[in-house]
Amino acid sequence: MSLRLSRSLQAEPSSSADAADDVPEENSPAPNNIRVVVRVRPLLDREDGDPIDGLEQRGVQQIAWHGHDGKGQNMERLFHFDRILADCDQQGVFAETGVADLMDQAINGINVAVIAYGQTASGKTYTMDGINYIAEEAGGIRGEAPEVKVSFAPVYDEHRGLLPRSLDRLFDSIGREVQMFGEGRPQHKRRVTVEASFVQIYMERIYDLLRPAAKSGGPGLRLRWNPKHGGHFYVEGVRRVTVETAQEAFALY
Repeated sequence: MSLRLSRSLQAEPSSSADAADDVPEENSPAPNNIRVVVRVRPLLDREDGDPIDGLEQRGVQQIAWHGHDGKGQNMERLFHFDRILADCDQQGVFAETGVADLMDQAINGINVAVIAYGQTASGKTYTMDGINYIAEEAGGIRGEAPEVKVSFAPVYDEHRGLLPRSLDRLFDSIGREVQMFGEGRPQHKRRVTVEASFVQIYMERIYDLLRPAAKSGGPGLRLRWNPKHGGHFYVEGVRRVTVETAQEAFALY
């Protein structure tokens, strides 16, 4: 899911105040460009008891690998991360990964992204959304694809992932900013518009998941480069939906 924010200031004609001075700098640099966090999920029932050879966690930022080189000699390699999260709940992941800070930076005009990377069944989907996906056999017909039913976690459920928590943080921050800006400035109004899009990259093709007709295949959408305003990539023709609450945004997901 992708979100785009835009601001607008509306001033009464009789006002001589320069409200633009109160707008945060759109191109101010982010304090941390890249943050890499490792989350280690609990072992599944079928994995319990399996040894994890050669790996050793050292503190909250290092993992050591012990093995042998091509000549059979013992060797060690250290891998450094911003944080290693072992036995950490969803709220802890949200707090330790710094995603809350990313939402604040997004409001200030900085492009931010959160990417979950890992092998199958490593916990990416649970970390990102926390939704309970239940697969059921479709009509009991042999060979037919199972039907997937989605059970959405309640708004304040402990299993909520990074996406719903980020949306809550984003809209809470927007509400506070609009309220603070309006205090003592009755002649000015600040409006923040949030637009959401939802795309999938499959077989190196981009599909718009908010357009049902585009889900089944086809050539996909084009990735374009816009040289204006410092330059940025964008997906041509993607549908953007204006959302006013975190619930509206998550409903698109």
